[in-house]
Amino acid sequence: MEKSGKGVLLWVVLLNLAIIVSEIYFSAVSNSVALLSDAMHNTGDISALLLALAAATLSERKATKKKTFGYSRAEIIAAEINSLLILAVALFLVYESLKKITHPSEIKGRLVMLVASIALAGNVASALILREGSEHNINRKGAYLHMVADAGTSLAVVGGGAASYFFGLNIVDPLIGIGVAVVIFIGGMRLFMEAVHILMEGAPDVDVEEIRKKALKIEGVKDMHSIRCWKLSDKEAYFVGHLVVSARSLKDAVGIRKSVERCIKKEGITNVTLQIESAEECGEKANVL
Repeated sequence: MEKSGKGVLLWVVLLNLAIIVSEIYFSAVSNSVALLSDAMHNTGDISALLLALAAATLSERKATKKKTFGYSRAEIIAAEINSLLILAVALFLVYESLKKITHPSEIKGRLVMLVASIALAGNVASALILREGSEHNINRKGAYLHMVADAGTSLAVVGGGAASYFFGLNIVDPLIGIGVAVVIFIGGMRLFMEAVHILMEGAPDVDVEEIRKKALKIEGVKDMHSIRCWKLSDKEAYFVGHLVVSARSLKDAVGIRKSVERCIKKEGITNVTLQIESAEECGEKANVL
């Protein structure tokens, strides 16, 4: 993550710290468990954002003799932890909502609406700030989902406060909380599966067999086998394989290899390594894996 990206995360952390302090104070004044639970939710997200900052800093460290790929996976590990926190938050919201259904309590609805609305505005602002670039950075995506989750819980608190203040309907608040929890859980599960796919060295969103077919259409290419394609991070994808060529000289073979590399990189692969083999050396058999 670039320095500007880390600066954005830092501002979001400071903004949410202010929200947490306000909600804890006014939860005591208004006798609102909903505000207190929202503050606890925000506290968990602050921890996740700090984790994202640490991972972003660590991922910028250069490769070493012991870690030849560098620390790019630090952001993926942080995203995995973030996804688990998101899932835990969703379950916590369900638990708190069910508890409020079975044990409803009177709250100062007007004060709750005011404080939760301010918190909602802060969370929405944080989410909008983090949204830019979240599609291309899995760690920032995790932080963005946390802010969306915060906005959802704040909205639920506002709705619950309004229902209590205007209509005396305390049951509305926990029902909204359950609906928000479902949305949060789905987003967290998607992030979890995406991070697992990268950690398991799954292939990027490309068709490896289709890439092989395109390579075989290049003049001089007889076959391509022993292919391995994986994502190191959300920004780096690797492709390695054995390239069987029919070339009269090493110079011709190198030219063919460069043509195949350009073909593969057009598919969004950032790093390509091909081992050249002669048709006589490899034989007729092809094995994609």
